[in-house]
Amino acid sequence: MADALESIRRSGRYLRHDWTVRVNPDAVFLPGRLKHRLRALHPPAGEAVYIQSWERLSQFGAALTVFNTQALEVYFERGSVCARRISRQSGKDTFVRECLDSLGALELVDAALVLSSSPLGAHACKHNKTCEFDHVDTSVCADIRPVAFSAYKEEAWDRCLAVAMAGLVSRA
Repeated sequence: MADALESIRRSGRYLRHDWTVRVNPDAVFLPGRLKHRLRALHPPAGEAVYIQSWERLSQFGAALTVFNTQALEVYFERGSVCARRISRQSGKDTFVRECLDSLGALELVDAALVLSSSPLGAHACKHNKTCEFDHVDTSVCADIRPVAFSAYKEEAWDRCLAVAMAGLVSRA
């Protein structure tokens, strides 16, 4: 994730928006749903905030992380001190999360932000650490609540998007 954030910093486009989203390439992201989730979370105004899609103890990296402009500014301005204090061995997502935490950013967790293609679900995967993702079954993509669906490859990614969009149209 740190590499993605560096690209975001260099572009400067994050400064034109209140929120910036970092999404894994295998996640089907539906940005139109995000504003409703943000409203439901009630993030405090004026504070550096980032929103994770997985519980802190998850074995997986975050499929989707949402940063407000203040959180990115804090990371870009003072994040270099983290490289001296925080190990990168636990992964880029963990490094960025621990760095933001140490810099005073507020972490909000919304476990319903992303729905995975695991038949066990994220909670069971986290505890028994034997997840098998079903990269073919896209039935979970009909759920209208998540902002993204994770762990889809190639044709299944397109099918998941089509299923999710059909659900939006049929409920409109």
